[in-house]
Amino acid sequence: MKIAVASMQEEVSQHFGHCEKFKVFTIVDNAVTSVEEIINPAQHSHGQLPAMLMQYGVNIVIAGGIGTGAKQLLQKADILVYSGVNGNVEEAVHLYLSGKLVDANTDCGHHHGDDHNHGQHNGHHH
Repeated sequence: MKIAVASMQEEVSQHFGHCEKFKVFTIVDNAVTSVEEIINPAQHSHGQLPAMLMQYGVNIVIAGGIGTGAKQLLQKADILVYSGVNGNVEEAVHLYLSGKLVDANTDCGHHHGDDHNHGQHNGHHH
């Protein structure tokens, strides 16, 4: 399994399309076996990013914020997207591995993020 984290230095980038790089963690038996960095080649045309991450065999994307278009492209490619994540990149991966990473933008009812209003538009396609 591969997890790509949109990164700005060692922190989770708040903008998927504008991050400086993706840190790609290879996970075997719930442990990180290798990490590679992919410089974001598409800082200005982020339509290419989902395709690039697919080529790397990424299964999960972790980012602070991600646009609806990019999120839909990733989901079409069967890539799980966790957004609304911030803090240290490796910490986010460890939270995911221990089952504690929460996507702030899904309406699962487990979180109390009243300051997040990104999740309100998901069910309505115009």
